[in-house]
Amino acid sequence: MTVKELIKKLECYDDSADVLVEVNHDLLVTLNDNAVETEFVRFDNSTVKAFEEDRDTKSIVVIRAI
Repeated sequence: MTVKELIKKLECYDDSADVLVEVNHDLLVTLNDNAVETEFVRFDNSTVKAFEEDRDTKSIVVIRAI
């Protein structure tokens, strides 16, 4: 899902509603400003964190459940 697709999906909800992230079944955590960041990843056989200077990386947005 892209950022644009996520924004479009969220637009149908009440914009004053709180957003929670469900982690494993039943654990709900709140989001704060520090929970949304940009990371670099590399897609090999699996998705792994990378550094900007690594080859074949992609910038993604990560929402952390903290």
